[in-house]
Amino acid sequence: MMHVREVYKITKSALKSKWRWSAEVSDYTQRKNFLIHVLRSKECTIEIHPRQPYCDRCKWEIYALDEGYPTNPNPLDGSDFFPRHFFNLERAKLEMEDWMEERKYTPIEADDSGKDEHT
Repeated sequence: MMHVREVYKITKSALKSKWRWSAEVSDYTQRKNFLIHVLRSKECTIEIHPRQPYCDRCKWEIYALDEGYPTNPNPLDGSDFFPRHFFNLERAKLEMEDWMEERKYTPIEADDSGKDEHT
């Protein structure tokens, strides 16, 4: 169970975040037409995919796509360890926002058609 202080921190940080998530339909070949959460920057795109229902290791899987390659001054490499796995979607989003901030990536606003409520 999540502690009240942890919920407060997550909610407070979500309200002040400059990052905007969008909800999109995946065209991934093995699992078409399922909803994924997407965060875009000029340098990188983060996608959060739901795991298969039988998976007991986590519920969410995160992929990062290097959009700025080869001109990205801070490109992704093997030490970034993707895909990453999370049980909690909100924590996964906050972790990826922090990761993008740490790398000084520039956010791209989500369009209004697929705007996500950050949860």
